[in-house]
Amino acid sequence: TALSFASMPACYVVPHVAKLLSATHGLSYPSKRMAETGQFTVYLMRPDAFEAGSRFIPAAQKVRLLHASIRHHLRREGVWDVESAG
Repeated sequence: TALSFASMPACYVVPHVAKLLSATHGLSYPSKRMAETGQFTVYLMRPDAFEAGSRFIPAAQKVRLLHASIRHHLRREGVWDVESAG
């Protein structure tokens, strides 16, 4: 799929994204990341994705919480420069 062979691999060559993935060890298990992102996409593509009780909404909330937690910890540890990397 385009996700597997284009979008996700392209993210790994963007310097600030690669730095982030390296700092969080996101590059350690690429097959796990691909599987999780694939499952997330399956949930998103369901016709009921945005309805109460769908599996997509909690999955999206989990991803947002994970990303917020990573940003918090990297900033707190001085690993991430918001001014230069966003």
